[in-house]
Amino acid sequence: MWDRVFIIAEAGVNHNGDPELARRLALKGCQLILNPVSIPAARQDLWRALGLVRAAENPVFVAVANNTGSAYADGRIIAGGSFVAFPDGTLGAACGREEAVLRVRLEQARIAEIRQRWPYLGDVSKAGGGRSESSAQSSEAAAKEKGKRRR
Repeated sequence: MWDRVFIIAEAGVNHNGDPELARRLALKGCQLILNPVSIPAARQDLWRALGLVRAAENPVFVAVANNTGSAYADGRIIAGGSFVAFPDGTLGAACGREEAVLRVRLEQARIAEIRQRWPYLGDVSKAGGGRSESSAQSSEAAAKEKGKRRR
C-alpha cells in the first residue's frame, strides 16, 4: 500500500522550484513523487536527467507526466517524454512524443533496499536536514556579522 505519495506541481521537483523539496519529503517518508509538468522539448533531456538524480539522491520513485502536442504562447513546443525514475536513479519507463499511458510496476521494497545500501538520507538528517555543519556555521557567522553592522 502506498501511504506516502506527494504531488509536486510543475517545476518544483527540479530546478525552478526548490530541489531540496524532494529531500524534505523523502526525510518525512515519501515513497513516490508525482510531477505533472509542461516542459519544452528543448529542456526535456535536462528534465529527465534531473528527475533521475532526484530519485537517486533521495531514494524515491519519481513519476513525471509531461504534456504533449502543445506549445507555449512564445512557440516553444511541448513534446511529451513522460518518465518514471527508480530509487536507484535508473529509468524505469518512458514515453515518446505521442500521448500514451505508462504502466510500471513499482516495488516499494526497492526503496528500503536502496536506502540501506546508500544511507545518504540518514547522513543528511544527522547533519541538520540537508544543511551541512559547515554551511550552518557559515550561516550563523554571516548572521552575527550582519548584526554587528546594524549596530
